[in-house]
Amino acid sequence: MCGISGIVSPHGIDLETLSRMNRLIRHRGPDDEGFVLFREDWQGVPARGEDTSRETWERYYPYKPSREIPALQETFFLGLGHRRLSILDLSPAGHMPMCDPEERYWITYNGEVYNFPEIRRELKALGYHFRTETDTEVILAAYRAWGRECLHKFMGMFAFALADTKERTLFLARDRFGIKPLYYWVSPRGALYFASEIKQFTVAPGWRPRLNHQRAFDYLYAAQTDHTEETLIEGVYQLRGGHAVTLDLSKQAFTPGASLKADRWYNPEVTPFTGSFEEARDLFREKFYESVRLHLRADVRVGCTLSGGFDSSSITCTVNELLRQNGQVEKHHTFSAVDGDSKYSEQKWIEAVVRQLNVTPHFHTPSPEEALNDLGALAWKMDEPTGSMSPYLGYLVDRMARQNGVTVLLNGQGADEYLAGYGAFRRAARLRVLNSLSIPAIRREYGCSSARALRMATRAAGRRAFAGLFPRTYARAFNPPEKSKPWLACLDLDILRADLDPWLPKGEPVVSSYQDISTRQLHAYPLPMFLRWEDRNSMAHSVEARVPFLDHRLVEFCHSLPQSYVEVQGQSKRILLEAMQEVLPAAIYHRKDKMGYVAPEERWVKKEYTRVFRKRMEESVRYTQGILKPEETLSYFDEVATGDASFTFTTWRLILFGFWMKRFDVKLFN
Repeated sequence: MCGISGIVSPHGIDLETLSRMNRLIRHRGPDDEGFVLFREDWQGVPARGEDTSRETWERYYPYKPSREIPALQETFFLGLGHRRLSILDLSPAGHMPMCDPEERYWITYNGEVYNFPEIRRELKALGYHFRTETDTEVILAAYRAWGRECLHKFMGMFAFALADTKERTLFLARDRFGIKPLYYWVSPRGALYFASEIKQFTVAPGWRPRLNHQRAFDYLYAAQTDHTEETLIEGVYQLRGGHAVTLDLSKQAFTPGASLKADRWYNPEVTPFTGSFEEARDLFREKFYESVRLHLRADVRVGCTLSGGFDSSSITCTVNELLRQNGQVEKHHTFSAVDGDSKYSEQKWIEAVVRQLNVTPHFHTPSPEEALNDLGALAWKMDEPTGSMSPYLGYLVDRMARQNGVTVLLNGQGADEYLAGYGAFRRAARLRVLNSLSIPAIRREYGCSSARALRMATRAAGRRAFAGLFPRTYARAFNPPEKSKPWLACLDLDILRADLDPWLPKGEPVVSSYQDISTRQLHAYPLPMFLRWEDRNSMAHSVEARVPFLDHRLVEFCHSLPQSYVEVQGQSKRILLEAMQEVLPAAIYHRKDKMGYVAPEERWVKKEYTRVFRKRMEESVRYTQGILKPEETLSYFDEVATGDASFTFTTWRLILFGFWMKRFDVKLFN
């Protein structure tokens, strides 16, 4: 787990800029630093930076950084930078950027390929030799053997840049679901910058950030980010999950403001499963255990985040069982954010897991003081604002893990998006029941015991179903945003100039099949946004976050199942619960409610810190350069604080948006 930096410039790269880009992400890799620079003849020159360990450049490897980057006087057109958080092979041999033995291929890489031992054995059978115990070297050899097709071999999370000095190309790739980040930006002079975090571009010559108005509206109105290749800053793009691009640097020119023409390399083909539910359950358990086992591969301490829900509890219980089998259960630590108010806390569920497993638990109770004090830091660390204070709890949990010497944390991210954890799956299921015109089925689905209740449920669901037959742009007529979102009056739409229906492609229906809904949630919204939060929270504290539920083999298997195996009559995650029944505490198995990470911000806003939150809202209004109307915004806040308006996470979005604009010095227009 690391961070990467890169510059391609026909005018020669500024080495100080590359060095500063690397320094800005020291939190992603405090253990080592390295660079490789390429002249016009494509000769790679390894170099070291301020944090390159002495032991690294005193050893012999072809990629040994024997020269200091400030001392280099030549002109280079391509530069790769790297920050290392040592997880596998902690020796200096894991230094990056790394090259193959012939020094043809050079890579800077962020992530983990968990099945690298198996791939290495396959490559050894083909005649390849290895000098390290790293997955990085396996990626290089796999690319030599299979080219870009090697991506299909990898099970894990990754974002990397790989230079081919013979073909004079640069290959950029990102894992299937975009667990690890990769951003790029083209400067006014046509130089390409790419990095693990947006903030790295702030030190580049010509950087003048301008607001992407449409993406800003998506965030303010619908709490959505990361659902397209665009970001909230105009001209800054992310390589989407499951995409790759090969750049021919011998003739490639980059256009300021334009995106790269990337190809989608991950296009799964799913064959419908025809076995019984019991067979599917056993296969799911087998695949899930295998995923968790692979995610435990590390040469540092590993722990779990534990919220008390099905997903994190399943991972924690599985990890505990696997560690017990290896005689290492005493090493198992869990980390949780809790609150004294049961309305906002899952502590009783967490304690049920802790009691059964006898793990070493760690708890943190967030306070409004630290949340407000961390506003600026959170805006900077996240790169783009968050939709609620929930990600802040993850920030605190990851910090707690680092303080307790745990470098790798497994968590339950990604399960909801394909195990029917969200309401979209329920709505689609109900629409199918209505379309069946089966009165008994409708009664069961809506729990209607009387004829009157049946008529009311059918009438209400019918309206939603009728709206669902149309594209979103027409469906909004049934529920205008001005009525469903009364706080929309806080926004100056003349300044924002955005489409009011941005979050679905034109012509796409509101509801669809289980597989279609899941694919959208995995690759568009909300998972990419959650993964950004996960990455920034963990890396802010030099912690590696791992997500076993996003083993693509597990996802594809669930997509092959009939929906009734995953969700039936309102019970989501059916196959997970049945597969984990023997290891989950009975209280978790029978749990009916769902919370997730919930911060007590409603209590903070309405009761404990109303005045301070209002002050932050006033500041945010000033920072937004007119996007938030002062009188309307503060009036809306007062109504929420007094209970005259319903509390939503909108208050946090409005506050954080302004602080983000200020922290990144984002302007409405250049």
